[in-house]
Amino acid sequence: MVCCVGSDKMTVSRKEKCGESLASVNVNDEELTSLDLSRSGLCGQVPRLAAALKQNSCLTSLNLMKNDLRPEGIEALVEGLKYSGVKSLNLEANSLGPQGAKAVASLIAAKTSLTELNLAGNEFGPGGVAEIAQALTLNETLVALNLEYNNLNGTDAAALAEALHCNSTLAFLGLESNDLTSSDMECFAEMFAMNEGLVKLDLSSNLIDDDEGAQALVMGLKKNNTIEQLCLDSNGISANALQLVASNLTRPSSWGPVTNFVRMLSTFRLA
Repeated sequence: MVCCVGSDKMTVSRKEKCGESLASVNVNDEELTSLDLSRSGLCGQVPRLAAALKQNSCLTSLNLMKNDLRPEGIEALVEGLKYSGVKSLNLEANSLGPQGAKAVASLIAAKTSLTELNLAGNEFGPGGVAEIAQALTLNETLVALNLEYNNLNGTDAAALAEALHCNSTLAFLGLESNDLTSSDMECFAEMFAMNEGLVKLDLSSNLIDDDEGAQALVMGLKKNNTIEQLCLDSNGISANALQLVASNLTRPSSWGPVTNFVRMLSTFRLA
């Protein structure tokens, strides 16, 4: 059973009724497995939702995209999520910032059921994901993590790559549309040689403006047996360099050339 409460066109009166709508949802309904509260203007209802999540054991998918939760909202929500059975969580575009990243990190580090986490567009960077990266070294359940559109830089890339030296469960990492450069690719190359779990990495639409970054990635891929899909489109990499990357993937024939790579949304990226 799926319950949708949100609306693309939120009016003042609709926001005022958010609490009533949330109260009308029976979170203990055993048939309620997916709850969509995107664009719902949760306002002051986060504590109520957090309390409900603590008592829920059936809900596995929760969409809270575009609710302007901010750091104080996510800090309250995380306390409920730590006791829930939620596996798929969408927190896209909630203005969490570096302070909110710390709260999210505490959730990732906790022993939960969470396997998919969408954190796109939350203004974490630059340099704001250190705690999230550290939490990944303790996590054994998360399979997909989306960090696109977060202004991440080389410091963030290095922290995430270092964390993946010892994390073997994360299969997808989305870093599209950040501020990563060719010089930042060396840390991912080193990670490829150590990591045994990552299957898909999205580095599209960054600032990788020459072939040196791609060549560094190739050196790492030569020592890797798991990476199947690596997205580098909308950077400044030549076709020849992209083809060299493609030829060094574990299963390059399973998806085609890098330049025509179809973004991996069907399985790993949350809608």
